[in-house]
Amino acid sequence: MTAVDYFRHCVTQKIPLYVSVVAAGEFAVQQSFQDLPLQHFRIQPYNLPNAIQAAAYLNALETMPRE
Repeated sequence: MTAVDYFRHCVTQKIPLYVSVVAAGEFAVQQSFQDLPLQHFRIQPYNLPNAIQAAAYLNALETMPRE
């Protein structure tokens, strides 16, 4: 499934889509964030607890065996 298919599926099924301000900043390096269909996204703030949790996820992913 492509990203566009995934997006359309979520919109039609009313599945909430979230985007963090960090992802918004990374996107904005190459393209205006305003180009996205923002009415379909919930903007999530990014703070210290989020940063700590993200680091824990990365550490967990790095310890997973690769195929």
